[in-house]
Amino acid sequence: MSNSLRHSGAHAGALSLQLHEGWVRLIVEDDGVGFDAATVQRHGHGLKNLETRVKKLGGHLEVVSGVGQGTRIVCDFPREQDDVNI
Repeated sequence: MSNSLRHSGAHAGALSLQLHEGWVRLIVEDDGVGFDAATVQRHGHGLKNLETRVKKLGGHLEVVSGVGQGTRIVCDFPREQDDVNI
C-alpha cells in the first residue's frame, strides 16, 4: 500500500485477506497508473524485495499491472508453517 500511495496516483485501493484453497491469500490492488513490469524490474528493488520476503515465508507472489490499468499484487502463503524466521 505504501508504494500505491506514493507512486500510483490511485483514487482507490483495497486490501483483502482470505483463505483460498488451503492458502492464506493477501491481495493488494489499486486503480492507479499501473506500470510495465519489465521496466520496473530494471529501476527498483521494491518488487524484488517483496518477492524475496514472500518466498522466505514459503509463499508465491503474482503481480499484474499494465500502464493505465492499475496494479494487483497477490501473495499466497501456506496456511501453516514450521519454524519460519522472518
